[in-house]
Amino acid sequence: MGTNSSTPHRSYTVAPAMQSPTSGALPYTTGAALKARFTAIAKQDPRYRVNKLQRQFAYDRILSRCFSTEDAHRWVLKGAGALLARLPEARHSKDVDLYYAELTAAPDEATAALVVAADRDIGDHFRFEVTKTTPLQEATKGRRIHLSTYLGGLYATFHVDVVVGTPMMSGQPDLVPPLTPLHIEGLVRPPYRPSRCLIIVPTSSARSSKPKSRPASLT
Repeated sequence: MGTNSSTPHRSYTVAPAMQSPTSGALPYTTGAALKARFTAIAKQDPRYRVNKLQRQFAYDRILSRCFSTEDAHRWVLKGAGALLARLPEARHSKDVDLYYAELTAAPDEATAALVVAADRDIGDHFRFEVTKTTPLQEATKGRRIHLSTYLGGLYATFHVDVVVGTPMMSGQPDLVPPLTPLHIEGLVRPPYRPSRCLIIVPTSSARSSKPKSRPASLT
C-alpha cells in the first residue's frame, strides 16, 4: 500500500427517500434505509463497498459519542482506524482502537468512560449494549469492550480496545473527518483525533529491498 499523499474523504449527499429532516428528525430509522444510501455512494466511487461502509458507520456512531463529549480531549483514535480515517483506501479495520489519554487512569476508569459515552443519546436512532469486557493481552493496560449496535434491530457487533497508561505519541493529534463519506443534515458527526502514523512508501529503486517510511500527510 504505497502513496505519496493522503487522500481526503469525499462527502456524498444522497437524495433521501423521505423529505429533508426537520426539527432534528433524521431520514432513516432502519439499517435498510442506510444501506440504500451506502449503495448509492458505492456506485459513485469504486473505492467503497457497501458492507464496509455499513460497518464503518457503526464505528462512526460510537466514535461520535466519544468525540462529542466534554471528555473528547481524552480520546485518541489509534491503530488501523486512525490510518483509515486519514486514507480512505486503507485496509478496512475489523474493530476500533482507542487510547484514553489520562496517564494515571486505570483500565476500569477508561472502560467506564466508554460505557458512559456509548449510553449517550445523540439523536441518531442508534443504541449500544456492552455484552462483555475482557483484559487486553500481554503487557498492554486496557480492556476489550464488546458491543452490539442496534438500529431498530441488530445492526452490527464489534469490539473496542481501550488502552491506558502509556504515552502513544508526541505532540497533539490532528482533527480529521469521520470515517464514512456520508452527509446527513442534523447528524452529530464530530471530527476524530487520530494518532500520528507512518505510511510505508516503496522506494523507486529496485535495488533496495527495504521500503521507506514517512509521516502521513496531515493536510
